Amino acid sequence: MALPADFRSAVNRAKNRSTKQRIVSSTGDGSFQTFGDDLLGQTRGTALNRRKQRNNHDIAALNASVFSAIRWREQAIARPAVVLEQRIGRAWTELGRTDEPGIHPLLDAIRSVNAGLTARHGMMGIERGKLTNGSHIWVKVRAGNRPNGEPVSFIVWDTSRVTIYPKANAWWEVSHAKRRNDDGSTTTVSGEDLILFRHIVDPATPLWGMTPISAIRMDTDTVFEAQRHNLRYFDNGIPVGQVLVPSDGDSEIDPVEINRMLEQMRTEWQGTDNAHRWHILERGLKPLLTPATMSDMQFAEQMAWSVEQVARAFELSPLTLKDLRRATYSNADQAAAEDWTTIQNQLDNTLDELNEFLVWPDFGTDLRLRGDYADIPALQSDSKEQAETDKIEHDFGKVSTNELRERDGLEPLPGGDIPQPGPRVEAVGALVRAGFDPAEALLALGLPPITHIGLPPVTVQAVRDPSPPPPEDAPAPPRSRAIEETPNTEDAPKLLSAEVRLRTAWGKRLRAEMQRILDSITDETERGRAVADVDVEAMNWDWQDRYFDDVASELSQVHATVLAGESFLTTPLLEAHQVANSYAAARSAELLSLEGSVSVVRTTRLAMRRLIGTAMESNWTVRQLKNAIRDSFEFSPSRSEMIARTEIAASQGKGANQAARTQGRDEKRWFTARDERVDGGDASGPCIEAQRDGWISIEQSFNNGRDTVPAHPRCRCDVEYRTSRLQP
Repeated sequence: MALPADFRSAVNRAKNRSTKQRIVSSTGDGSFQTFGDDLLGQTRGTALNRRKQRNNHDIAALNASVFSAIRWREQAIARPAVVLEQRIGRAWTELGRTDEPGIHPLLDAIRSVNAGLTARHGMMGIERGKLTNGSHIWVKVRAGNRPNGEPVSFIVWDTSRVTIYPKANAWWEVSHAKRRNDDGSTTTVSGEDLILFRHIVDPATPLWGMTPISAIRMDTDTVFEAQRHNLRYFDNGIPVGQVLVPSDGDSEIDPVEINRMLEQMRTEWQGTDNAHRWHILERGLKPLLTPATMSDMQFAEQMAWSVEQVARAFELSPLTLKDLRRATYSNADQAAAEDWTTIQNQLDNTLDELNEFLVWPDFGTDLRLRGDYADIPALQSDSKEQAETDKIEHDFGKVSTNELRERDGLEPLPGGDIPQPGPRVEAVGALVRAGFDPAEALLALGLPPITHIGLPPVTVQAVRDPSPPPPEDAPAPPRSRAIEETPNTEDAPKLLSAEVRLRTAWGKRLRAEMQRILDSITDETERGRAVADVDVEAMNWDWQDRYFDDVASELSQVHATVLAGESFLTTPLLEAHQVANSYAAARSAELLSLEGSVSVVRTTRLAMRRLIGTAMESNWTVRQLKNAIRDSFEFSPSRSEMIARTEIAASQGKGANQAARTQGRDEKRWFTARDERVDGGDASGPCIEAQRDGWISIEQSFNNGRDTVPAHPRCRCDVEYRTSRLQP
């Protein structure tokens, strides 16, 4: 039966409508009705027209990945607490939170966003509007509808109905906005009554924002077409298990029979309900195997691929969108931290917009809204790293105590405005090397007089070069591996922190051993014995038992950092952490042994033997001996600094050698710092002699007996490596 002309015209009009499409049908009395959403655009004509007619809300509602991304982000952004703070002096003090009614009119207003919405709904709506439309608009409702009244609530405006007009002389500022109402009228509000939230400011029209849906529109449209293709494949295809043909191969079937067979196929074979059923036809037919191809079905793979595109556009990990194909226990925590960092940045931006367009113009600049992320577990590791960074910067005089407290909204402390670096910090040394008098350097850094630090007198002298000139083809000498002279290398901050930890740890060990020696002397003399009776060899010098594990752990961390900085090439049989642990164990044994050239214990025991010998020869009292031990270099901060610096240099020298071997380097040469401090100006010193060797095999030792730096404590030399076969 032919369709009525008016029905066909209604269907054609429905196909060409630019608004949301619905299916049109005829009722029994000849009238028309619409029902259901045309989800896949069956009545929208060509694929191009369908793409043009899908709006952002269609994509957000119909694409599972986009819906999931928006839903996760809008719920996540409402989870952190929003805190209202008041500035009192230089500190910010908390007044209340958005979930606490009656604390402040501003918090009460934020909870009144559209009738029937909670404060959480309001915050979620901002994020949803930003992600779907690129922008979101709140209109202030002022007390008593007075132009200068405080906002008491807000109305959300649909951005699709709003036109924003810029100021004549500032096109990036809002003059006023108009909203088209359902009855055809318009409502106008001034720019001061608008709060405009934008996801990314559109560079073409800066009064509006850009939505991430724009970046994935092509991908999502492709997925819709893939779904439509698959739907039609199932509903209109004939995926039979067998096809029957004439057995003789030459017989013909008349048109009437063909039509009858086609009708039977439509009624009994077509569609997913009839798929893969056996059917029997007459006229001597035989089966022919015709397996259905699945190549067209691979079009649906666009759906899985689009998840990654959606995750990228919405700054989320695929794991958050429940794509678990690459999920592991290790990357799940990292993905959560990155996703919550996105939320933190977005909420901070939203609160900045509220401060800029609501808090400061209507309630005063002494108030602000701030996000509190203390209850978000995924962000707490960042807080720990921030605390460690703050400590390092504070100890090195980069920031003062009150600067950190002001940032965190805390009251200042008396005397906290002057940077107070720790007593072992290299800031003093940096100023002295720059030419400052040591006493002035200490004063500038707010430290006590020089006797507190124990620094030796320093004199800045003219530089001269006692070392032999390098070959003409030699490159410029590399910077020393000493921490203070490599501030711009990538691994310098990590090694700088490692040196501070080493100095602190060795300072504690030396003080503990000094106290053990003092207690031993006290024990002896309390029984009436003289200084002459003190036996150094009888003291407990087993530092291995007391400190080996701690020293090995510290050196392993340092060496792992060095290997990473030197680009050590890891293999399944030789991993960097194994090399670091092996080096740390061997080096710790040397440092804590009773004998050996690098033994800290041996040096300390010899110094105590000499000091007690002097005490016996000079008839010192016990008090004089104990004071001399306290003042000796062996237990001073200078020695702990020397040990730390030497161990950093030793690890760098050994690590560079190990890394060079994994990279195929087979030659090396020694470089000095080329100033008068090298070998104390002795032209025959070990460092200058090693530099004279030039390029030698990596397997050889330099003529000072060393394989690599350092040649002595506080050595500032370096060793360069190369591959001989690559040289001209």
